[in-house]
Amino acid sequence: KIIKKQKWAKDISVFRTKYDELLDYILNKNENIIVIPPLLIGEDFNNFWNKELNEFIKVVYDLSKENKLPYLDINSQYKDYLKDKSISNYLPLKVYELYKDVKRLTSSDFVDQKSIERGLHLTLDGVHLNSSGARIISTSIIDFINNQK
Repeated sequence: KIIKKQKWAKDISVFRTKYDELLDYILNKNENIIVIPPLLIGEDFNNFWNKELNEFIKVVYDLSKENKLPYLDINSQYKDYLKDKSISNYLPLKVYELYKDVKRLTSSDFVDQKSIERGLHLTLDGVHLNSSGARIISTSIIDFINNQK
């Protein structure tokens, strides 16, 4: 966001307006969309960031219902996956840390190994998915589409 000079939607009402505008834009291009809520910020669902994220997830859910759009709640699937796991509080605090990962970790095997070292199960860094996190999303989307037929 900082590098691309994008503004943060820090206020829930601004987020709602912008997300609604985004849905309108997408629906003008293609009516076959699936709404997936924001996933997580760190794998500890009780941290400050995820508690705040829950408010935004509710807005996404409400807008999907208002627009009669299918909603795929992968966030809940992640919670179920992590419920019996030891949770790491790892989150990179500097953009440079993310940059170093991008430069060094050139394969999914490297990403998965770094996730293990950090005690993470679904992500490389608390946000960006590893192969397990990506597998849950891809399987969920495929199952969802197959059940729509």
